[in-house]
Amino acid sequence: MPKIPVGIRVESELMERLKNAVWHLGQGLTITSIIEQSLEQAVQDLEARNGGQPFPPRKGKLPKSPKKNEGSDGAG
Repeated sequence: MPKIPVGIRVESELMERLKNAVWHLGQGLTITSIIEQSLEQAVQDLEARNGGQPFPPRKGKLPKSPKKNEGSDGAG
């Protein structure tokens, strides 16, 4: 199955922890392989909530996430 590039934003501390784990464990692990495994597990968990079945194809575009202001904690 072809792969597509995906851009995401993650907390810098989480990314540093991931980089440290990959560096220390090595053994063929990559950031990409870990993220891909994590996404697969997340989708399986969501499908489990759907009776263990894949969701039907969507009919339309996904809603866009609201943009957060850099440095804002959302309070106010």
